[in-house]
Amino acid sequence: VTSFIDCHLAAMEEDEVELEAGAVDAKIVEYESFVERVLKADHERCLEEIREATATLEECKALRRNISLLLKDDISELETSVELGCQFYVKAFVPDTSSIFIDVGLNFRLEMPLAEAQAFLEDKELHLMKGLELKNKRIAKVKADIHEALHLIDLMTQVQSEASAARS
Repeated sequence: VTSFIDCHLAAMEEDEVELEAGAVDAKIVEYESFVERVLKADHERCLEEIREATATLEECKALRRNISLLLKDDISELETSVELGCQFYVKAFVPDTSSIFIDVGLNFRLEMPLAEAQAFLEDKELHLMKGLELKNKRIAKVKADIHEALHLIDLMTQVQSEASAARS
């Protein structure tokens, strides 16, 4: 993306390049289209990825807190409510809370003792937080690309208005 913008910006800054008014209009439309179709879509995609990663991180933290409570209070059996979907809950009885099934990725679940599951979840949280950092860097780059493209469009409109003023 940046090379596309830099290439066109360099071409615009060369004094020897003279563009007709129609060519400038066409480039402005092309860049506006690029911002809307590519950059803003990429921005929305990045925001959605961040939302999903944040939700997964929060679920991971909540599960780790619940496991901590089970370990701290030495709870061996548990009665709870489980959501089946669409806000529909059923009562559930867990006769043995010494182990838990954890989703380890790719929809695989692994049975682990609570202490091991807690350690696994701590590592998973660190991994998810590193992923969020990368996603935040990506969204910052996309925002910078949008800003640069809009600046380029602004420069082109200035060139166009100066050219039309010079002709008058």
